[in-house]
Amino acid sequence: MSARLVPFGPDHLVALGATCVAAVASALTIARSPRHERAVRGVIAALLPTALVALMVVDARAGVPWTSWAPLQLCDLAVPVAVVALVTKRPLAFELALLWSGVGTLAAMLTPDVAEGFPHPRFVLYFVQHGGLVVAAVALAASGMRPRPYAAVRALAWLNVVALGVGIVDAATGANFMYLRHTPYAATLLDHLGPWPWYIASCELIALAGFALLAAAFRRLGPPREERSAG
Repeated sequence: MSARLVPFGPDHLVALGATCVAAVASALTIARSPRHERAVRGVIAALLPTALVALMVVDARAGVPWTSWAPLQLCDLAVPVAVVALVTKRPLAFELALLWSGVGTLAAMLTPDVAEGFPHPRFVLYFVQHGGLVVAAVALAASGMRPRPYAAVRALAWLNVVALGVGIVDAATGANFMYLRHTPYAATLLDHLGPWPWYIASCELIALAGFALLAAAFRRLGPPREERSAG
């Protein structure tokens, strides 16, 4: 039987550290050996949906209702977006993968909505999926991609489009995908943003500010690789 996850306990810190190591390793591999870029992106693109589906299977076999494990949380929805970005390098997919993962997924890793600790499969798959999203964003940036002007506004707009669709599902089924009806049962950052529905408004403001800061930070890394080559 696995122990309970202790926030910022040994299991949690190792998972966060492993994500950092994987992100740095992927970025250095791409930067030092561009011929391996496609292989790195391919490995991450295969890993993300595998972890997501495996986590769904673990929950379903454990008797968890579908209203808890269906892939309608933001970090679940970010998986296909990141895969598209990794495979096609489309600018919009990259921006959404970078900003959604850099703000939302990172918060989910710091205050994870998972009860089990290592070596429970749910713990492992949760951090493989969420950490993989962060690694994907870093790898894409290392490959030369940069967010375009107004990327933060586009990311927030698409986030609200997604939230509208998910909210309809929540209202129809009583589910709580994207935590639109109440905060998670586990302690998370949302607990400090006010009661419903004010924490949703707080999230909007935090998301926009986080998106803007992250986009600006990555643009400061330099122009996209195509522009550098052309220059």
